[in-house]
Amino acid sequence: YHLYMGYDELPEWSPKYELEIFTPTGVKEKLWQHLSGDYYKCDSTGWGINFRAEDIISVDEQKIASRLDNLVCKNWSMAKNNRQKVYDIAAYCQRNHLTLYVVTTPVMHQLYSRFPRKDMQFIHDSLDTLQQCYDAVVLDYADNHCIPAAHFTDADHLSGTGAARFTQLLNERLKK
Repeated sequence: YHLYMGYDELPEWSPKYELEIFTPTGVKEKLWQHLSGDYYKCDSTGWGINFRAEDIISVDEQKIASRLDNLVCKNWSMAKNNRQKVYDIAAYCQRNHLTLYVVTTPVMHQLYSRFPRKDMQFIHDSLDTLQQCYDAVVLDYADNHCIPAAHFTDADHLSGTGAARFTQLLNERLKK
């Protein structure tokens, strides 16, 4: 995920923290990968060193449906608890006069357009609250159409080419 950060292009903007909220299944999967040695390794700046994210030729309907099934909310109580933790971080930043940047990364439109309305409303309400109540800077690129479908490795992960393009877009936005 650090591919998007663009350390070389904007060295003065070097995030110290990154938050990614997983489901318990996702945590278990990542832990198993780590323990088995089958995981992404990064150098000291966060760049991946043992994988290469290639462009895909196509994503079929079955792959999109499978990704969607993994991403839709199945436990609203946990989702609300996780959102509250993000709000707590936002409140901490606000109290300490720190600017919180919330960035959503691009996903293929074929996936984005299939998210259930309830899930999308929850996400948009959360982003609006972060912006309006906590003065967070929200950079929502999820359905931006800024990256062609050919520059994804699957329906919700950018390839190296896509990550380079997104890094460029993000750096341009952050310089404003």
